[in-house]
Amino acid sequence: MIQITREKYDKFEEIILYALGLVTFLKFDYIKIFVPIVILLLVTRKVIFKEELTCGNGFLKKFIFFYLIVGIIWNFLGGMTYKTARSFIKMARYIPFLFFIYPIIEKNKEKLKKYLISMGVSFLFLVHTLIETGTRTKNGKWIFKFLEDIHNTGVMAALAFIFCWGLFLNEKVNWKKMTYLCFMSISAIIPLFLERRAAIVSMGVASITIFLIYIFEEKNRERLLKKIKEILLIVGILIGILFWKSDSLFYNVNQYKVKNLFNLEKSLENVDNGVRVALWENAIWRIKQKPILGSGTKNDDKLFQEYVKQMPERNEVEKRYKKILETQGFNDAHNMYLNGMVDNGVFSLTLFVIWFGIPMYILLRRNKRKNLGVFLGALGGIGVYLISGMFWMMWRTPNQAYFWILLAILLGVTVEIKKEEN
Repeated sequence: MIQITREKYDKFEEIILYALGLVTFLKFDYIKIFVPIVILLLVTRKVIFKEELTCGNGFLKKFIFFYLIVGIIWNFLGGMTYKTARSFIKMARYIPFLFFIYPIIEKNKEKLKKYLISMGVSFLFLVHTLIETGTRTKNGKWIFKFLEDIHNTGVMAALAFIFCWGLFLNEKVNWKKMTYLCFMSISAIIPLFLERRAAIVSMGVASITIFLIYIFEEKNRERLLKKIKEILLIVGILIGILFWKSDSLFYNVNQYKVKNLFNLEKSLENVDNGVRVALWENAIWRIKQKPILGSGTKNDDKLFQEYVKQMPERNEVEKRYKKILETQGFNDAHNMYLNGMVDNGVFSLTLFVIWFGIPMYILLRRNKRKNLGVFLGALGGIGVYLISGMFWMMWRTPNQAYFWILLAILLGVTVEIKKEEN
């Protein structure tokens, strides 16, 4: 009989951790493969080694179990069918990543470094694919093939950018700073080429936020001034490149999209933004129909179409938008918060307050200041995720895996949060 020792088990867990890192920025189908493997490893911890599931904080652990148990019941009641509960479980399948990753990196920060390197290799493979498949059209635009679709590729790049930004802010070794800067440059260019406005906005907001946190955290005034000078120099160089010449690197960006980033008018010229507004209006109407329990996860197609039938057709604009929603629309609001409210009503509203509150809670209750760069990167990554969710269905897709991975890293490098267990 083969005896499983803790040492052998740790080695195997470590291999799985790095393998998960290597597929982080590839296809979601690869990430899904790791879900049953991770669950099996967690069961092994419990059955053979008698270890409890842990994510560093008793309150958070209880909240996640509450989210799962109540969520299953709530979805069943909302849709009055097991299908809605099953859809909810499928959405939550990546939660085990949190309980798998946290104990490993909390015990051994060297494994965290190797895990981050494996994710960096994964991102480089994504970049290689974009370069390899990129072709230029006659009008000068670039088109690419993706390992994932265009929206998810933009989010992946935004996450890579903000994590490297966090590492850069706290780095003191020059060659490492240059490495992070190279990764940041590449990952910042990708959303520009792909015209992913949600990714660009989330990168900007999250970057400013964690920079302000860094200023507050950095007690050495001389080091802080040096870092600010470095950042100003980098920003100056980037602005110079941006305005270098019309056929520069950023010529590919759709100028109309940039200028109309916040234009919410529903017109024939502004269809991209206008349809999103129409989807938001549709979602708000559906929320009003079932504000308490919601319709159940992904179970509101009939309500969606009922709203579309009521849409007026008084002019060409209204006819165009109604036709788009009839033929191309689906029960999604391109907004994970509205989606959540449609699916689960007040349950989702409560959850969103807590999801936003968890990073702030960790930041305020954090006692020691080690691994600040990784801490800022993970915190900023969660910020990118939550901001991107305002424009994309992050929580309904495998993108949810990123939230739990980032939360595991954030908790793993938080040396001590006052625990509320038992």
